[in-house]
Amino acid sequence: MNKYLILVIISLCLVISACTCPHSGTIDQPARTLLVYIAGDNNLMGEVADEIKALQAGWNPHHGTLLVYVDLPVAGGCFLRIHDTTIIDTLAVYGPEDSASAETFGRVIASVGKDFPADSYGLIFFSHSSGWLPLGSLQSPSRQSRSVGQDASAGTEMELSDFADAITLDFDYIVFETCLMGGVEVAYALKDKARYMLASPAELLSPGFTRVYPDALRYLTD
Repeated sequence: MNKYLILVIISLCLVISACTCPHSGTIDQPARTLLVYIAGDNNLMGEVADEIKALQAGWNPHHGTLLVYVDLPVAGGCFLRIHDTTIIDTLAVYGPEDSASAETFGRVIASVGKDFPADSYGLIFFSHSSGWLPLGSLQSPSRQSRSVGQDASAGTEMELSDFADAITLDFDYIVFETCLMGGVEVAYALKDKARYMLASPAELLSPGFTRVYPDALRYLTD
């Protein structure tokens, strides 16, 4: 784990930059707003800094708006806007919160629709998930629900049905950088929430899509 990069991400969550009013003045509405939701308050925290660095490397600011919600242990949640490889604005700092709750997830999505309107929207979701398997089924197979996201500090996971209900934007696509989301049960639950879905029916091995973003992120906005 790159300790320097982790410290950079934590510092972004603790210090609000000077650019806290991104919509002062008149701007053109972008073709697409892409939201990356990183529920990293778990044992994936060591991958978060590299994830954001990869997103920076692959982003072209002329293609739209790239927003990142990230939640880490201790530092908590914050809302970022990536401009390029050198500039990240901290738009909001929330402190410790449950990023695997439908309330938090829905609040972030509502904020994107209100403050960053676009012709179309995309979502990348990064965390743990059990997808079509019951919540907690790896430890207790008798439990009967599905989960998306994990917050270790809060000890919670998000029900798949609650995840779907929290989505109030019409997404062109949802990309799951999580395990076990490539099942027909997941696709059916999200059939009215997005036109396309990219997901794995099996476990997604570390480092996920980190090595892909520098070259392929542009395909999500072209």
